[in-house]
Amino acid sequence: DLICAAFEDEDQTVWLGTIAGISRYNHKKSFYRKVKASQIFPELEENWKITCLAENPKKTEWWIGSRSNKIYIFDYKTGAWNHLDLAEFPIDKKATYLTDIEFIGDEAVLCFAGAPTYQYNPKTKKMVPFKALTGSFKDYKTRVIVQETDSTYLFGNKLPLLRWNKNTNRIQ
Repeated sequence: DLICAAFEDEDQTVWLGTIAGISRYNHKKSFYRKVKASQIFPELEENWKITCLAENPKKTEWWIGSRSNKIYIFDYKTGAWNHLDLAEFPIDKKATYLTDIEFIGDEAVLCFAGAPTYQYNPKTKKMVPFKALTGSFKDYKTRVIVQETDSTYLFGNKLPLLRWNKNTNRIQ
């Protein structure tokens, strides 16, 4: 399988997002498992195409982005699945697919190929353009976000690489 996304949780389990689905591997516990969601979401049998993975630090959830512009939400403690259909939100029509998810505080910051960055609040179920990217950066098409320190995040696509400080809400 082609690995498109990888993440290691606090239990040292490595989660792999591939074009065929999700796999979990833990070398200390000597196990490897495929996570089968197609029984709940039949469209996944033919079209996983995972593009990104993120852990919601406020819950025991993995958010799994796909090329179908849906986010599949897996509660890894209970095994329950849910999904978020991004077509139901006012997102730029140029958004071809989700490229990254990063949780900042209580909100999920969503990056898309070909579109500006958005933020989603799971409590209010509201989606808005990412508030930190304003002025000349409001149309910046972030492909990936990386937490650099406790308060700074790097937003990447093409140059320039943006450094945002969440405490001062400034792009450096």
